[in-house]
Amino acid sequence: MSATNRAGFWNDKVWAAIDSAVSGTVGPIRVARKVFQTTELTGATSVPADIFDPANMTIQEGITKPYVELARRFTLTNGQVRDDPNGTTATTLAALAARTVALAEDITILRGIGNLPTGIDVESGGAGANEGILDLVQGDPIDVNAPAAGSPLTSGGGILAAVTNGIARLTGKGQTQAWALIADTESFAAMWGSLINGAPTYNLLTQLVTGGIYSTAAMPRHTALLAATGGNPTTIYLGTDATTEPTAREGQGRFSFRVFERVQFVVRDRRAFVRLNFSYLNTQGGQGTKPVSSARGEARSA
Repeated sequence: MSATNRAGFWNDKVWAAIDSAVSGTVGPIRVARKVFQTTELTGATSVPADIFDPANMTIQEGITKPYVELARRFTLTNGQVRDDPNGTTATTLAALAARTVALAEDITILRGIGNLPTGIDVESGGAGANEGILDLVQGDPIDVNAPAAGSPLTSGGGILAAVTNGIARLTGKGQTQAWALIADTESFAAMWGSLINGAPTYNLLTQLVTGGIYSTAAMPRHTALLAATGGNPTTIYLGTDATTEPTAREGQGRFSFRVFERVQFVVRDRRAFVRLNFSYLNTQGGQGTKPVSSARGEARSA
């Protein structure tokens, strides 16, 4: 990380604390990086597109995708810069900005930049991320069957059936485990809050979905993505991890900063995904218990 434009603000110890706050914030929020292989490729403006022909087992040569640069800006007063040698407010705002950047990363990968939250700037590379993984899924979604009327806890059987059908579809297309599941928060809650023969549905799913079951606000409502990860059909490339830098001195003694990152993803094999629809939750208004995090890292509510 270049520290050139950091000169004149705080010392290295303070900047290290800011960097630690940012990295400590983004890690638990990001979900896509927990599922798909992540490769650092620095000093480049683009990554190999790896356009794959499964019939002939070839990858086109020389085609690339640009890194997407995502940023969230924040502003400090002169006093918050000059009269705060510990950078307390800067650290707080950098962590809050990093939270938005981390969510924006997952949205970019899963849904494309057209769904980014307010306040996120796409500084460059937007043309390479108009589509997310959900736009690339082949085949019709699998609908999760609704539970019996008045018995929301019985939805577990329908969830398990949809997941096993999805795995069968993936297997039939030559995909291999580990399988992973990324869901919106309400669908994730349905997995936790339903039962199969008295056992939590989630506990049974983890025996099948060994690549992890994750929750994220980056997913569309009542939607889950079942992904095959064997053979690395999907890779996330990292050019610059979430970093804080000063950008300009504004009028009235204010200073502008940003938290930014450069990231891109490549889907080599579009057959590696199945979309699950939890549309029955539209009429039930959600169900189940509040999502929780597993200390083993197998499930996260982000």
